[in-house]
Amino acid sequence: CCRLAIRSLRGTACAPALTASSRRLAVLAKRDARVICVEAKDVIDPADLSLYDPDLTHPSRAGAALIGDLIARRMAQASPG
Repeated sequence: CCRLAIRSLRGTACAPALTASSRRLAVLAKRDARVICVEAKDVIDPADLSLYDPDLTHPSRAGAALIGDLIARRMAQASPG
């Protein structure tokens, strides 16, 4: 589950809802093999500001490309033959 936004919004009014949503998605992924849960933090280096839009919350095109590649790899791993 993507936690990129949760980490950057910690301490804001949005953080509790995003944290709860992320936890629910993780539980769902554990219960249902058809659900793939990925962690953006696996490919996004918080120190690399080029991976963030100017708002420092959302991924830039480069960051989104890394997340997209991660999702594609996980989908390929989960797909039969």
